Amino acid sequence: MRRALILLALFSLVLPLLAVNFTFTTSLAVDPGYEADVRSSVERLLAPRLSSDEAVMAHLDETSLLTLSTRYGSLAIQMTDDRFDVKRTLESALLWDSKALVPASQKPMLSYPLSYGYIIENAPLVRQGNAYWVVDQDGKRLGSVRTMRSVEADEPIVVAVQTSGRALLPHLELTKKGRFSYGLYASLTRTGAYSVEATVDMSLGRYPFDGRVAIGYTENEGFTVKVGLASMLYLSHIVGTRTHLGRNLAVTGWADVGIGWADDLYYTAAARIGLAYHLSAWQITAMVGTTVSATHRALMDRDLFFTVGTAYTYTP
Repeated sequence: MRRALILLALFSLVLPLLAVNFTFTTSLAVDPGYEADVRSSVERLLAPRLSSDEAVMAHLDETSLLTLSTRYGSLAIQMTDDRFDVKRTLESALLWDSKALVPASQKPMLSYPLSYGYIIENAPLVRQGNAYWVVDQDGKRLGSVRTMRSVEADEPIVVAVQTSGRALLPHLELTKKGRFSYGLYASLTRTGAYSVEATVDMSLGRYPFDGRVAIGYTENEGFTVKVGLASMLYLSHIVGTRTHLGRNLAVTGWADVGIGWADDLYYTAAARIGLAYHLSAWQITAMVGTTVSATHRALMDRDLFFTVGTAYTYTP
């Protein structure tokens, strides 16, 4: 119990250092919780788009006009007298009209949110299927997106779907991921047989498909080398990005062919589909599939399977 209290105290001391400096003044008599509501909205909706040493000043005048100011500019928001409308009013304003409060940038960044993704600004040459980290002004990774289509126009429109992370905000900058992604998978079948695989995925420039090469060991099949096609259809594309599961759950699948060795050389082919839950660099998967393997002399195995597993993935 004592350790928990110490950790809680340390957390309460560190927390203010993680947010922007915020000051609130008012010319009206307001409920004591009014300032707390304004502060929490600013920290949630504006702070990730500012560096941690920035200052945000808020002033509420006699007409309930709330003026938010940073060193980049200011934004006036007409508030209501109802305290319960504070967060809703600020959310609408800070999501759509806060560009004057954040630093201007020529780097690729998230623009306006759509029901299933985001429009990307300052990225005229983006290919379909490119992946990006979404970062705050201090360079901390908040999530990731992947471009799903690009519409040619006088100013090309690039649409991206969220692939992992927390709720994202407009005007957050993007840093491009590498074309190759590396993974280490471990799984169990319903019969208790285990397998491990090291994989390399390569973006093919066609959302949602990737090429895949895998080297693995399966208790039932021995060592294998496989090549195939992988796909990841993110749930945010269907249900939006408002929920944690919507941002981090995906329907995944891949099909592959390969060769293996288990007392003799054999050939194998498999296809599987299932769900993948992303937790930062980790994935948890549950999949069903079918596999067939044979030597040059005879059929070895043909089977339906169910697996649960976990994976650590790394994308530079």
